[in-house]
Amino acid sequence: MRNTKRKVLIIGGGGFIGSWLAKELANKEYDVSIIDPFVCHSKLDGKIKKSAFKFRREELLKNVSVIEDRYEDIGKKILDEFQPEIVVHLAATAFEEKKDIYISKKQILYDIPLTFQIALDVAQNKKVKKFIYMSSIFAYGNITKKSISEDTPLNPITPYGISKATGEFIVKSLLDEKDWTIIRTTSVYGFGDANLRATQIFVNEAVKGEPLWVNKDSWLDFIYIKDLVGGIVKVIGANTRHEVFHLSGGHAAPLARFVEKLKKHFPDLNYEVREGVNDRPRRGTMENTKARILLGWEPQFSLEEGIIDYLKYAKKANHG
Repeated sequence: MRNTKRKVLIIGGGGFIGSWLAKELANKEYDVSIIDPFVCHSKLDGKIKKSAFKFRREELLKNVSVIEDRYEDIGKKILDEFQPEIVVHLAATAFEEKKDIYISKKQILYDIPLTFQIALDVAQNKKVKKFIYMSSIFAYGNITKKSISEDTPLNPITPYGISKATGEFIVKSLLDEKDWTIIRTTSVYGFGDANLRATQIFVNEAVKGEPLWVNKDSWLDFIYIKDLVGGIVKVIGANTRHEVFHLSGGHAAPLARFVEKLKKHFPDLNYEVREGVNDRPRRGTMENTKARILLGWEPQFSLEEGIIDYLKYAKKANHG
């Protein structure tokens, strides 16, 4: 019997977002393949990193085809052989470490050319009908307004933000004849992360019973990983074309609020709130009205509910 499942290729599908997306698509009866070299540049503690990667491999990717290789070495061949209808590009060195020359050079000298090569290959492939590119709030740089829409000009100030903004222009310039969608997201959290986001650091320290500190002036628009991948699935199934969407919680909250809610589950958690720390670009609310209207999508998890679900996985894996 002929396979009628829609084929999806996820580039960077072994990462935090990609592996959760692969699981969700496989559950929805898509034929999913991923390409990922499974190289992690995180300085995360070895035990925790191993736990996160084991979870991705054994729980999230168990029902998908995994191609462990670099896209530039094998990607065009996979496109020709697998013949996906949909390509999702998630591959990136997703760190805000502008003082780390190695990471910064990789984001500029590797991530940008990779996106160019992927877009060029997709443009020349007649079987690919839809292309989705994952961008970031960091493409905006510092946010001086309380909230921003998809029409807010890009003004990146870090190598990661520059690589994401440049990727957007590459997609628009090379894939004009394809059905492309750009997704900008922010402050995603959940189990399986290995990129040392603040939320992950807080959970790790709480599980280990270690003290931590939080920046009083930092505000984030939190979105739980299951809500984010649910939005990406909506994009895949939508009839939209040449659109940019914010998949976000839709309202920023103090980073300290995450720690406050975490403390409910770890009463002995000891933390310090520090002021005057300028460690990251200023972030605020990413309006998600467009996604709500055109995609019929909205977040299902409150911050409290997301933390509860996150800890369910963390405790099961004896994380930390």
